[in-house]
Amino acid sequence: MARDWEGEIKETEEMKPKWFDINSIPYEEMWVDDKFWLPQVLEGKKIKAKFVFGQDNNSLIDYEVKEQSTKQRNPV
Repeated sequence: MARDWEGEIKETEEMKPKWFDINSIPYEEMWVDDKFWLPQVLEGKKIKAKFVFGQDNNSLIDYEVKEQSTKQRNPV
């Protein structure tokens, strides 16, 4: 998770940056996989996740999210 950055956050074709209260994140308006991993990351947990999307790149066919111990350093 990024805590610092340089430059200005800019809107792109796939995302319009917007700040939300951590208890009011609009998961229903986000990519379908976000609700499965983002809450854990926001809690400070380290995860390893795999998501399989359909040919439309929108439908989620399968997923697996595992919490990693802080001693493991396996990238996804």
